[in-house]
Amino acid sequence: MNRAIHLTAIVGLLAFLLLIIGTSGTYASPFITDCTVITQPGSYILTNNIMATQNNVKPIGPGAAAAACILITVDSVTLDLGGFAITATNLNPNVEVEGISTNFNGSQLADHYGIYVHSGTVANFSSAGVNLHGHGLTVEHIRAVKNQQGIVVNSVNGTPNGNRIADNTLIFNSLVGISVACPSVVVGNVAAGNGTGTPGAQIVEGDAGILGNGPCTNAENSPDIP
Repeated sequence: MNRAIHLTAIVGLLAFLLLIIGTSGTYASPFITDCTVITQPGSYILTNNIMATQNNVKPIGPGAAAAACILITVDSVTLDLGGFAITATNLNPNVEVEGISTNFNGSQLADHYGIYVHSGTVANFSSAGVNLHGHGLTVEHIRAVKNQQGIVVNSVNGTPNGNRIADNTLIFNSLVGISVACPSVVVGNVAAGNGTGTPGAQIVEGDAGILGNGPCTNAENSPDIP
């Protein structure tokens, strides 16, 4: 009898929790299985490879001729790719599509804070593989392959930036491997075959809005920043 009562109580509690989850406007699944918009702070993880097409990418902002597979519109987000790949295919040539991006605010990208993207592959996008704007941003252990730009970390409002770009691999991106606004830590990255293949197209560092004005640090990058 006691076992039956306990089982009934557990079933009732689970039903109650599912009801709360199903009706709450603040609940967000931590698991990402397709292109999506992240609108709430928290930790998110890919559970499979994603194929980004013109049919499932998300507009970066109203009227913007740009889109992203995973669009982040809030601060304080951790996005763990879980070792999976986000790969673009059959994109509209008239729309610039990012793999992972922050959103537009009006006519320009909005600054966000405390975003952390790590551990996976972003490939074949017609714009940047990862394009984040803001301060205190971290991009680690990302393999960016055959995008227009590999990783872009910039800001609208300028310093302080305080970003960390570490241990990424940038291969055969057509414009640049890494483009990052200083002051930031840029360390342990490997960039090769990007742009024209010259060192200047591999890792570009500088002030927000005027990238290329000077390095944040050239320690432990390969090749070193010229």
